[in-house]
Amino acid sequence: SIGARIGFSGLELGASYRDDDLGTSGSNTDQKESLLGVSYAQGPWKLSLLYWHSEIGAGAGLGEDELDAFELAGTYTLGPGIRLGGGVHFIDVQDNLGAPANENEALLFLIGTQVTF
Repeated sequence: SIGARIGFSGLELGASYRDDDLGTSGSNTDQKESLLGVSYAQGPWKLSLLYWHSEIGAGAGLGEDELDAFELAGTYTLGPGIRLGGGVHFIDVQDNLGAPANENEALLFLIGTQVTF
């Protein structure tokens, strides 16, 4: 795996890649993941956008299961130790054989509060 993050004046860009043989020597059984994200912080606000792609080999000649995910999130710092956050996530899972029972899409809306002391 390899990854990097660079930032300047509230803007950050990060990317990573991972290739894992999952402890097997079989053909087409690797898991490969790529992530790309960007965030921007200004005062108490922070916004971020993330893309994640994953492929898992299903065996020799069987193709790959795939997952694509997008996230748009934001936080607002109310004061010392109190942060509000929320985000929208879209996830798309595709089966190597195109079987409808093994494919799915999800749209998630999340909100939360973080309190640290």
